[in-house]
Amino acid sequence: MRKFYTLLSIVALSTSAMMASTVLKHHSEIKAVNKVELKNVAASVKAPAKEAAGITDWKSLGMGSMTDDMLAPWYQYEPVSYAVEILQSESTPTQYRVLAPYGQAFADAMRSKNNVALKDTQYDKAGAKFIDIDASNPDDVIFRKTMTGCNWGEGEMYIGITTTGTVKLVDGVFTASINGLAVGDDGGAVAANRSGKFRIVLPGAKAADYSVEITPVSQCLYDFKFSATVKLGADASNVKWYVFPDIQEDEMLSMVKQIAAEGPAYPMVEKLEYDMDQFVKKETLVIVSLDAAGEVASYDWVTYYNMTDRGETWKSIGMGKFTDEIAPGMLSMPVSSVDVEIEECEGHPGYYRLVNPYGEAYAYSKPGQFHADHNHYIYLNAIDPARIYIEESPIGVDWGYGMARVSSYPEYFLGAGFDMEEVDELEYYGSYEDGAFTFVETSLLFSMLGYDNGDWYETNENGETKIELPAGYQYSASVKDEVVAPVDADVVYYNLQGIRVDRPEKGVFIRSVGGKSEKVRF
Repeated sequence: MRKFYTLLSIVALSTSAMMASTVLKHHSEIKAVNKVELKNVAASVKAPAKEAAGITDWKSLGMGSMTDDMLAPWYQYEPVSYAVEILQSESTPTQYRVLAPYGQAFADAMRSKNNVALKDTQYDKAGAKFIDIDASNPDDVIFRKTMTGCNWGEGEMYIGITTTGTVKLVDGVFTASINGLAVGDDGGAVAANRSGKFRIVLPGAKAADYSVEITPVSQCLYDFKFSATVKLGADASNVKWYVFPDIQEDEMLSMVKQIAAEGPAYPMVEKLEYDMDQFVKKETLVIVSLDAAGEVASYDWVTYYNMTDRGETWKSIGMGKFTDEIAPGMLSMPVSSVDVEIEECEGHPGYYRLVNPYGEAYAYSKPGQFHADHNHYIYLNAIDPARIYIEESPIGVDWGYGMARVSSYPEYFLGAGFDMEEVDELEYYGSYEDGAFTFVETSLLFSMLGYDNGDWYETNENGETKIELPAGYQYSASVKDEVVAPVDADVVYYNLQGIRVDRPEKGVFIRSVGGKSEKVRF
């Protein structure tokens, strides 16, 4: 399944988007870019430097290898590596040809790595396609728009190099810049090589191992202690790292090159431990490995969540009902309903959380798929009856693609640095009527941290998601127009991204007094 909706194509806020700054856990000057610049929704393919059609004196060099970080990831599959035959021109040795790059070997690798059996039309069964490579300039290698022989539903797919991308040949290995390749079909092309794993290795050459793999002990933290095992490739010696608070993962991925250039050196430990900041919902650790030329060769990341109440006190208001079209909309499951305990935050009428909505009682959660040893919640912010939305909530269930989580468009854009008034323009808030909260069609979001780089997908397509409050409970949330006292030595304010603010102005902030935290509006 390919993602047809992107978070950057649903609003036209490019002129008013704020710059989302970051808290520097490890000191540097990295800044987040404007949200509307994060992804290449469309990509144009670079024109070839030389036509190879006239070359006839090809000779086989033998079997090399290729790693696809284009077709497979476009459909959310893991990149795959496999053997390919590579030819070279005898008269022009800078010209190469890769035979059947998406032939039987590719299909076999897809089955082995991703457990998917491609149909005859989904790979180059005849082995008739090839990639012609012009390596006249090893620092700016060209391969023209290449048809792959693969049709996964929207016409034959093709690959190429984007107009801003770069492919290099070093020591017999072709590599490409992150997002420097393109993959497309009849619906258009998008940037590829998002993980930087594309490789074509000539016969006899050895691809250096700059790999990075992070395995966290837990992504649910109750004591603010994060720990993980970090496995680095044998050739990884120049490694950088960075920890972002409350950042959207697609925004983080846009800054990999900045981390490589400006981030601090990783201490090269296998067991990594540090304390999480206590006033943020989540942090994202990124580790980037650089090649011998100092460019990004590989990276990995992990997001983990602060599961403490951060000074808030919750009380049960009874059993309500949750009708779910969030996960089913992504996983092709029927809409289902579950009885669920609902809690309200004391001192904040209208701020609710659903207790273990995807736990044992949920229709599609099997033992071993959900976190049974601790609670997970869906947080519903209905403090302002005119601005009702679901906050980003890890739901503690793994359907095989990493821990799942839910959110909404208002929460996403607030977290990305937009003003509340800008978010109001989206008209994506929920509503309350007759004891139940409902939500606008496609206004809710679903993500799995191990699927498509953790990207968010639109869900609630038919508007069927509903949160019903316990019978007899009276929803009476209101926003108090109180004047907040000026900042003094005993009061500390943070914005919703966990960044300390000396003099908060208009908006919603977290106020910390004497170890207790609460949300306030100016």
